[in-house]
Amino acid sequence: MLNATRHLVGLVKALQKSLQHRFKGIFVSVKMDDSSDVAVDLPFGDIVYMMSALLDPSFCLFWLEQDVQAPDEVKSEVKEMIIDLVLAEARKLTVPESSSGDDDQEELPPPAKTPRLFSGYRKKSTKKSVDHGSSVQADPLYPGSI
Repeated sequence: MLNATRHLVGLVKALQKSLQHRFKGIFVSVKMDDSSDVAVDLPFGDIVYMMSALLDPSFCLFWLEQDVQAPDEVKSEVKEMIIDLVLAEARKLTVPESSSGDDDQEELPPPAKTPRLFSGYRKKSTKKSVDHGSSVQADPLYPGSI
């Protein structure tokens, strides 16, 4: 970026240094920083930041392919590491399946329906329009008219 910038070179350098310092944990995790520090101890070094980017449909791994300035081997290694961590977390959270039904346990009823986002809108839109004595007649070409 400095090669393409003529003006405010000092500002660009200061911003780059600030970003590298603030997000050093991410840079170490994706192997863009050759620091001997452990990424977890650094700011934004927790792996949850990269896992959340993977799980966000807007980002997935696009950021890894486009923005990480590292060789393709390193990118594929980081990609596999993040995917393995997400799968490991998912395995921790999975609920074991219930038994085959040999036990005489009572099954609980399904949970009650929860209100949806547009449930109130549907109720209002299904109400019939009431004529309040309007003298305007409905136009057959416009079915939505009174």
